[in-house]
Amino acid sequence: IRRDLFGEDDDAYFCDVLLLRQLAQEKLQRTADKIAKEGWAWAEARIGFDWSDQRAFGEAPYEWKGSKKTWAAEAMSNAGVVVTIGHGGQAEIHRGLVRPQDRKAAAQATGTRITGGREPKPEKKPDDLSFAAVQRLQAEATAIVREELASSPRTALALLVAELARKALFPGYERSWVHIRPDAICIPGPAREAMEATPAGKRMAQLEAFWRSRTPGSPSKILDWSLEQETEALLGLLAFLVARETSAVDVTASQPHGITELAKAAEVNLSKHWQATAEWFDTQPKAYIIAAVTDHCGKAAAVALSKLKGKEALASEAARLLELSQTGPGGKPRWLPKPLRAPSTRKRDAKQKAANDNGGAE
Repeated sequence: IRRDLFGEDDDAYFCDVLLLRQLAQEKLQRTADKIAKEGWAWAEARIGFDWSDQRAFGEAPYEWKGSKKTWAAEAMSNAGVVVTIGHGGQAEIHRGLVRPQDRKAAAQATGTRITGGREPKPEKKPDDLSFAAVQRLQAEATAIVREELASSPRTALALLVAELARKALFPGYERSWVHIRPDAICIPGPAREAMEATPAGKRMAQLEAFWRSRTPGSPSKILDWSLEQETEALLGLLAFLVARETSAVDVTASQPHGITELAKAAEVNLSKHWQATAEWFDTQPKAYIIAAVTDHCGKAAAVALSKLKGKEALASEAARLLELSQTGPGGKPRWLPKPLRAPSTRKRDAKQKAANDNGGAE
């Protein structure tokens, strides 16, 4: 270490940077070797491990015990640890990392999908939606859930309490439906516009105008006003505020926020509120439209649909067929795109699709 004669006490220069990195690497590796004995498949020491490096790894499934993450032996058998230098100069440990080449084995060992990291792009199927289309569906469903929550103070209170409890008792818990800070909601522009354009979104705007007219125009007067209100009025405002800051729109495909789980928690049946329209189908590829009709109405209806010329006519007829299938004799439950279907209905949908393929349209 070289110091200047007239320099500050804290001024110093390492003369052999390579030696310094070697010593740091060896010290980190000793820590990694100790942690490997916990049962991890591998443990690696890295002097640098920034966000771009971390994104290459998936995350093995874990559980919370108090405020600590724990991993089952099955998860640890295909996951590992990276030990690096934290911001304060201390060792920083990243457990539960899954390398890209281990994702498949890790998923099979744990029986669950590995989240995060870089996944190979799956082969696209006709009934697969683009991520932008999924975000729009989630935004429209969020608008539906918001409106229902705004009229259900007890459910809104439960969601708010759960959110506060997670933040206080389980620091680092990532999923969030109710955003305590409004600027924490990150809904892409097109999805937000679609949400605001729905009937539920417009009614929420009217409800916001109502509460703005009823509450003081100055933030300094809100507390005094609140203390003067009856409990029923406070719960009504609470329900609106929780609903307003609720969202389950995915920011990335690898970190789902669970719109169907949120709808279930809020006791909202999306099939009673969301309906495929000609305008919505017109934004989707022809193959997707035909796959949707095949899924719900059978091959015979889809064959007739595929003979139509022009995207507008195709979209209009698809919406008509799906609406007819629920109102005609022996009506079926309303069709929903996969991102809006509750997990419990997926097996039933698969059986219904097989029956449609065998028997054709009813």
